[in-house]
Parts: sequence; structure tokens; C-alpha cells
Amino acid sequence: MPSIDDISLVTRVIVFDDRRAFDRLVVKYQSPIRRFFLNQTLGDSQLSDDLAQDTFVKAYKNIRQFQGRSGFSTWLYRALVFLVVSCPCALVISVPLTFFGGLGGASRNGILVKGSNYMDAL
Repeated sequence: MPSIDDISLVTRVIVFDDRRAFDRLVVKYQSPIRRFFLNQTLGDSQLSDDLAQDTFVKAYKNIRQFQGRSGFSTWLYRALVFLVVSCPCALVISVPLTFFGGLGGASRNGILVKGSNYMDAL
């Protein structure tokens, strides 16, 4: 069941275009959203912050579609999923992260890997 506080905040955003109400929703949910992206990007805080911000921008632009059938957090996480699917950055998340972790580790040590067959061998 949706939180009464969340419903009242969403209502204030929709009816009165109350940006402070939306700010309260951002403050409430930014840590779990950012933590999700930190896990998906191997701790890349800059990319995680960008993706979290994009999630909230999309949520704000589409908040009138929230119908209260689920909690705001559920609706917000659905926006997060759509962002991951539609964002060009989703490639970073959808490709096995160990592959990117290996490339990143190699490049930090001055190693250039040419071709995935060499990466597989490593």
C-alpha cells in the first residue's frame, strides 16, 4: 500500500507543481537509487549520480502518470528500469560487469586489450 506521505507529496507535485514536495521525495529515495546504480556500475560514483539524477528527472516529467496503484517507490523503481533499458549508458550495465571491470583494471595498469578473445583468455 502506498505511503500516505508519498501520496500527499505526489499530489502536491501534480496539483500545485510543488517542487519542494518533489525535493522531499528525492531526498527520501536518492540513497537507495544511487546505491542500486553504484552496485551496477562497480562503484563508479559519477556515473551512478548521473543515472540517479536521470531517474528523478524522468520521474518528475512523468509524475502525472502515477496512479497510486502501487507505492511511489515501486513506480520510481519502474522508471529506473526503463532508464536502464533505454539509456545509452545501459550498455555499461547490461554487458557483464566483470568484463568492464577487467578492462578498467587492465587500463589502470597500462595494459591495452585488443579483442574480446584476449580478454576471455585473461
